[in-house]
Amino acid sequence: MKPVIKLQDEVNKTLLHDEYYYPTDERTIQECLDGDYILLGVYNKDKLIAASFAFEGGLFFSKPITDWMEIPGNKIMCHEFVVVDMEYRGNGIQKRFMDATIREARQMGYDTIWCCAHPNNTPSVCSIESTGYKFADQFVVDGWPRNVYYRSTSIQR
Repeated sequence: MKPVIKLQDEVNKTLLHDEYYYPTDERTIQECLDGDYILLGVYNKDKLIAASFAFEGGLFFSKPITDWMEIPGNKIMCHEFVVVDMEYRGNGIQKRFMDATIREARQMGYDTIWCCAHPNNTPSVCSIESTGYKFADQFVVDGWPRNVYYRSTSIQR
């Protein structure tokens, strides 16, 4: 877990605005490992250069997403984060992680997956929308604006 936390910290330092990414702490990740989860990583030699994490249900600012809004589906997964080292951005890694996570979630029996992004984080918003997610709502909590997106895990053509 240490390489994932380190990568999040390094990526967070490279972003134009602090509010673009709110790192998930190690304790929260560890707690989510008790249920269904998908943790993906890409290494270049010994260095983790990208990571993605999704888990069942999902919290949005410490509350279940369903406390904030209705999301269709019987079994919901949250795509918590995708982080990519600055040197490797622009290579489609985020989109490939999102596609892989949707496939894995479908194989695990999840019918809906959701995620969120800062509305001005254009690369993330573009990756999210290009993988079939639809905008659901925007929330501002503690000064942190977030667009919430969701999609079915069924194969979309």
